[in-house]
Amino acid sequence: MNRTLVFLAILATALASSSCGNAGAQTPTNSCAAESGEFTLTATGFASAPTGTALYKFYPCEKLAHIFLPGLGGASNDQTFTAGPLPAFLIPATIQTQEHALNGFDNGIESSPMSAEISAGSPTIQFLKNGRLAGWTPSGAKGVGLQVITVFLD
Repeated sequence: MNRTLVFLAILATALASSSCGNAGAQTPTNSCAAESGEFTLTATGFASAPTGTALYKFYPCEKLAHIFLPGLGGASNDQTFTAGPLPAFLIPATIQTQEHALNGFDNGIESSPMSAEISAGSPTIQFLKNGRLAGWTPSGAKGVGLQVITVFLD
């Protein structure tokens, strides 16, 4: 495992064991205090749907959140790769598309460019390869490692 993945794994563990914030993906309070929690993501585009626990840090007055995505991967059976659902309070209402560069692999080989897209009103994260949702190889292993993305909310 490379140093970046080790660091993100340690950070994710620290956030998960933190005593502050919400437990689970509950709707946050109306305070300006940052809140933490977790929720489960299930991926599609795989022979057997992988799941993982995502962590979040929500900043209500700044209208943004950091989402610590889990590693998701397995045997591919489709050209697409999505994960969801996002909790309602982490879904942008009107910001059409937010794209985040990330690292991953396709057909068992480390690949780039890859990105994650979050769209207004959608609880689904779409993972793109070479800028295309249907850019993944429908066989072999595919996935993404631990990632941190920022979501601007409105």
